[in-house]
Amino acid sequence: MPSAGLQIRWRLGAIPRIPRQCYYSRVNLLLIVLLSLLQIDQWEKADREVVRLAPSSFSQLPKGVMQELQRRNCTIPQVWDAHQPGNVISGEFLKKGQKDWAVLCSVRLKSSILVLPEKSPQTAYKLEEEEDLDMLQGVGDGKIGYSREITPVGEAFIREHNRDSDGPKLPLIDHLGISDVVSENGSVVFYYYQNKWLRLDGSN
Repeated sequence: MPSAGLQIRWRLGAIPRIPRQCYYSRVNLLLIVLLSLLQIDQWEKADREVVRLAPSSFSQLPKGVMQELQRRNCTIPQVWDAHQPGNVISGEFLKKGQKDWAVLCSVRLKSSILVLPEKSPQTAYKLEEEEDLDMLQGVGDGKIGYSREITPVGEAFIREHNRDSDGPKLPLIDHLGISDVVSENGSVVFYYYQNKWLRLDGSN
């Protein structure tokens, strides 16, 4: 009967050797997976670090509009290079002669455009909900920033950017639209007409 040492050497010798090329392939695959996980973690970290302001940070908001935003647990995400609080705008968005407010409202890391009539903010319209994570972009020097912004646009802008469009035929433009911009990726314009929101071309 072979000794215990011989048995151990025999068993070790029976283990098949992994070819060096296969070994390196597995190491490379592991490194790729680890780097991918690290990159995902960087973007999720950047998402959590987006500056999101409370409605109370905007003193221009009427009391009723502010209360409605608070009731919805809204915070307002800020563009990475903003020099002043943004993504809260006012104008005639629903009809001529009526003051309305449009706010980019973030709840649980998802943002949508809320359009609130000043006199009845509880009847707000909710447009274009998107994951905040999807609105992040590389902004240079290895940094990641939030890039979604809303701005008011008038008739001249809307007609200029829809002159050769294949989208819906332009209606009478007698009030403002809302441009939904993602930096460097262009924009779309939302225009309220006959009780529905039209999605029109914006900047490229």
